[in-house]
Amino acid sequence: MKDILDIKSKQNKEGYIYKEALKCKHSFFYFLYNYVQIPYVGVGKQMTPDMMNYNMVRLIKCLFMYKDVLIDASRQLGKTTIAAALMLWYINFHSNAKILIISFDQTKTKDILDRIKFMYNACPGWLKYKRKSMSERVLSFELRNGSTITILSPSPQRDPSTIGRGATVPFIYIDEPAFVKHFDEIFSAARPGITKARKEAEEMG
Repeated sequence: MKDILDIKSKQNKEGYIYKEALKCKHSFFYFLYNYVQIPYVGVGKQMTPDMMNYNMVRLIKCLFMYKDVLIDASRQLGKTTIAAALMLWYINFHSNAKILIISFDQTKTKDILDRIKFMYNACPGWLKYKRKSMSERVLSFELRNGSTITILSPSPQRDPSTIGRGATVPFIYIDEPAFVKHFDEIFSAARPGITKARKEAEEMG
């Protein structure tokens, strides 16, 4: 699958579309402040710089600087919203990107995925890849550039060591790990796949 910028460049290389897509791909902040809408009283509200405090900006910069980031912060600060926007940016502007979301129950992981879908639907059509399937799958979200987001959560019927095992993903988002049962087993099982995916991504540049 060709990169979104390759496709747009043929249509409008010197025009607005190509330039905007290029800015978004090379700057998450530009994408965030110009094209990310968040759910607000039943409608979308454009994300703006004044909605971000110093610590949230610092957090985003850390996510780009370090491979492993642990966030220890209070609730209702917008962490999940920022994470959803970052995951959308990652899968839309990087072909064959894989993300795994883990939370303490399926309702919570689905809520995160729904936020990503909301932001995706609010983006202009020329800026995003089409979905691979329009069916409302509960456990995954796929784009035609080969990128996928998958959600997982522990359950009494499932061995925790099998959650994430074999998933070769460079990006894993774990929401509220303190409440995830058997977190150590789950992360230990997923870690080899993360390491392998990161190595492959680095080799590909």
